Amino acid sequence: MMNRRRLALLLAILPAACGGSEPSPKAGGDATAVPHFAWLSSRVARGAQPEGEASFAFLAAQGIRTLISVDGARPDVEAAARHGLRYVHIPFGYDQVPAEERRHIAKTVRELEGPFFIHCHHGRHRGPAAAAIAEQVLGGMTCEEAKEELVRAGTDPRYEGLYRSVTEFRAPGEEETRADPFDFPAVAPVPALAEAMVALDRRMDGLKAARAAGWKPPPDHPDIAPAHEALQAEELLAEMARLPEAAEFPALLGESLLAARALRAALDAPIGPAEAETAYRRLTQSCSACHSEHRDR
Repeated sequence: MMNRRRLALLLAILPAACGGSEPSPKAGGDATAVPHFAWLSSRVARGAQPEGEASFAFLAAQGIRTLISVDGARPDVEAAARHGLRYVHIPFGYDQVPAEERRHIAKTVRELEGPFFIHCHHGRHRGPAAAAIAEQVLGGMTCEEAKEELVRAGTDPRYEGLYRSVTEFRAPGEEETRADPFDFPAVAPVPALAEAMVALDRRMDGLKAARAAGWKPPPDHPDIAPAHEALQAEELLAEMARLPEAAEFPALLGESLLAARALRAALDAPIGPAEAETAYRRLTQSCSACHSEHRDR
């Protein structure tokens, strides 16, 4: 039986400045390439996961030297390296920033070259929490300002553990971080269920975009075929149900699988969007229920 912290990490990976004005993005690169990009100070920035050459070019143009990913997806280490950027991978879940990961963040920002860009997947929850911790380690942010930073980033207040992680944070001493054997891995090992959650999160993003386009391929992503995205979500959920870790939440996972199957059937059939909308809502509600019970707390 897995403990709650490990389960939260597995389920997590699917898927404000301190009192003054934060630095503005510098000229150079595509400023839209990294959603939710924002500086906390001249040393720490945060945002969404960089994807594609334009995003890494933008970060390099900002003067970033080290990227810290707290998401479960494998960082694109090769693309980052082409732009002179180093990756450090410190994944954690939505329930909190665990003590071990807080020490790793502290060691990274104290011992590696900055400025640092810290990201999760969407750049709104885990990434801002890690960035606020990094800024506290570097001495530029109080606990109250850290809470304000999460609010500014749009961190969901239901992620109470993330808020507690920044408001109750006390930076470890420098001797403690020097003694930490953390060796700054570019890619950290992630369990099979977590990898499946990452893939499912991407499929849910595709379904969300297809829904906004009236259950058709979105104009800006013509490669997204709604029925195919639903089929891939269904297959991922079926694979997850066979993993040993899934024994912790069989009923909720089973409901998500049935909902994905209904959505795929609705998108395969020559019917109106109402049936697809009903199935989509059922799928998102079942995912939310599972997250609420096992991930968010």
